[in-house]
Amino acid sequence: MNTFLKKHLPFKLTLWLMIILNGAVILFHLLVISGIIPFSYVWGGKLENTSQMLLFESISMLINVIIGWVLFTKLRPGRFYLSEYVANFILYGLAALFLINTVGNLFAEANLELFIATPLTLLSAICCYRLAMGNSERGIGTKSYIPK
Repeated sequence: MNTFLKKHLPFKLTLWLMIILNGAVILFHLLVISGIIPFSYVWGGKLENTSQMLLFESISMLINVIIGWVLFTKLRPGRFYLSEYVANFILYGLAALFLINTVGNLFAEANLELFIATPLTLLSAICCYRLAMGNSERGIGTKSYIPK
């Protein structure tokens, strides 16, 4: 599978896809916080009030900013004060988290989460796994925490 992903998902393309996707997710959460998108469409439709929404959306925004930091570390290694090892470790963890989230989205009450978030979280899981494998062409990210 590693060879398949490296062959069919080029590192740079995957990295830029994740940067764009992460930016879109941040924009989406800002739209929810601003009330343009009703919060009944997020968090499985389980949020009961505005204060819950603000708490959950703030946590989401913080997580997405951290993801952006990791992605920019992969884009420009050594410039964002995060080691390649830590970035890879976080990306493997994110891949697992996005995969679990994909399963959770399959049981969401809101159609937006079911039909839009499910494929996006699956794509994110695959992309994070691919990025954690590194870019062997460039010699960056070839070391990881997962044994071969």
